[in-house]
Amino acid sequence: MHHRRYLSRVLFCFALVSSSFGFKITNARESEDDNEKITAEQIHLWIGDLDSDSFVTREFATENLPRAGVDCIDPLLEALPKSSLEVMTRGIHVLREVALSDDLDTENAARAALEQVARSRHKTLSGRASSTLAGLDTIRHNRAIKQLQKLGANFNAGDLPFARFASALYSIELGDNWQGTAKDLTRLKWLQEVRQLTMSGEKFTDEHVKYIAEMENLNDLTIKRAAITNGSLSHLKKLKNIARLSIMYCPIDDMSIDHLLDNRNVTTMRLFGTRITKDGAARLQKELASTEIDHRDGGFLGIGGEATEHGLEITIIHPTSVANKEGLRVGDLVVKYDGQKVEDFKNLTKLIGANRTGDDVTIELMRAGETITKRIKLGEWE
Repeated sequence: MHHRRYLSRVLFCFALVSSSFGFKITNARESEDDNEKITAEQIHLWIGDLDSDSFVTREFATENLPRAGVDCIDPLLEALPKSSLEVMTRGIHVLREVALSDDLDTENAARAALEQVARSRHKTLSGRASSTLAGLDTIRHNRAIKQLQKLGANFNAGDLPFARFASALYSIELGDNWQGTAKDLTRLKWLQEVRQLTMSGEKFTDEHVKYIAEMENLNDLTIKRAAITNGSLSHLKKLKNIARLSIMYCPIDDMSIDHLLDNRNVTTMRLFGTRITKDGAARLQKELASTEIDHRDGGFLGIGGEATEHGLEITIIHPTSVANKEGLRVGDLVVKYDGQKVEDFKNLTKLIGANRTGDDVTIELMRAGETITKRIKLGEWE
């Protein structure tokens, strides 16, 4: 018996390797119709066959049980602790195959079952489940990338020195190209190397925020022009590693303050173009003393500069900004903004921050000794 079981495990491992190269062992029984509903009786029969004296019978049961999907999970959980090593090995393999389903609910159910087995007191069983889960992490990571890309997510590769995966990722952008549902964002939590995420567009709602909040290693989150409500921000307290939080042009107001106060690990909080008042921002700053609260009404000009005795010299112009579109140039001196003297970049930033996107403002410039006045409609932060 010992030799038969040893040989069967060798053959089982050979079968698994062979299947990955496109080979398949011929079954003694006729194949079931994939469209036919697999009954509970059939599932229990196959689980019993995992311990059959016939290798071909055991192999047939192992190949067909995953077809039952979630229906085979509970019967397997009941059978595994009191089974032979052969059944344990094959049963864990079946759960692994179910966990590789394209259906999120099925995948999550099988994953939860493996996690339950991994916590069991049966050392052999828990060890095999834990090993399987570790292998699934890498598989799920790579599959999640492909699935999210297919749905329109944009990935930017990063150089993470201690990344666990071969192709580490740093940031993800969900924008106009996103074609998935909120539930599809379940896959985000499997990307442990992601540190930065931007979600932009009115198609994104409170439901999307709930799934983003499952990304435990996220450091930098930007939510822009999303149709979210105050209550959705309560989910963000799960982000224990968040350091930078930007909420831009979203319809949140002072009722969101209590939720934002839960994010005490945030070092920089940018609130641009929201309905949060100056008093609300002042309360945030008072209670989050170690956090930089950057509150602006949302207007954006798109320049950077250095103070001179004659005004602010423009040193940077953002390529897609209104400043670039309106013909401002590097080297221009910004002298006045809506009639108020510009002393330095911090001063200009404060003046612009009091305006909203779409506001018309007057910029007075000095260029080659000539005074130029421009009327500019402010844009929004990118």
